[in-house]
Amino acid sequence: MSEKKTTKYLKYAIGEIVLVVIGILIAIQINEWNRERKMKLDELDSYQLIITDLKRDSTLFQTYQDSYNRYLDTYFELNNINNGNGSFKNIMPDFIVSNIEFNPVTKNNHQATIEKLRNSNIRDQINAYFRRLNQVQQANDEFNRLIEQVSRPFFLVEQDIFNNAVIFNNDDRTFPPVLRVSGIDTLKLKRSLGVPQAIPILSKLRMGMGFYLTSLQRSMQENHRLIQDLEKSLN
Repeated sequence: MSEKKTTKYLKYAIGEIVLVVIGILIAIQINEWNRERKMKLDELDSYQLIITDLKRDSTLFQTYQDSYNRYLDTYFELNNINNGNGSFKNIMPDFIVSNIEFNPVTKNNHQATIEKLRNSNIRDQINAYFRRLNQVQQANDEFNRLIEQVSRPFFLVEQDIFNNAVIFNNDDRTFPPVLRVSGIDTLKLKRSLGVPQAIPILSKLRMGMGFYLTSLQRSMQENHRLIQDLEKSLN
């Protein structure tokens, strides 16, 4: 009798152990499912935040494109003026001495989180987008160096093309270009275009802006593709 009880007890004990092990395995699996679900939701949340900033970039890029195409208009028209068939009527001469900017938000806000994304295709696409932004930043920096180190010293210092009547208008102390009023004396500027150094500088400005706008256009295309792919991943 004692042996039979012992056998039954052992079977019961083994059964209890098996049930406990199964329960532990189920709990581990449930925990893993919850962990996986949370990681997926966190990744989707990251996608949504990135999309929001990409759309902010897109709006900003369109503003840059519209604004800086007017720089190109000015350079082409100044070249026409130098050739005797242009006009100052629809251009802003200040663009030959004005800096430009490039301040996208996505890279600054998400650079640290990109490598944590588990979808390697999305991660690679975002990094490719960031490389495009680096190209625009390079073009931006090169153009501004040209303005600061070459164009301003020549036109503002050597040729003194300021229009002092506008700059020192006692009734208006705002920054003239903000109000679409030029601080440049167009007669002085036109004369300065005849100086041998002027047109080569203008050519450099035109090429520098062309590099910027071309790089910006490529970034805009990459931006739109990335938004579309991220939005698909949310579905």
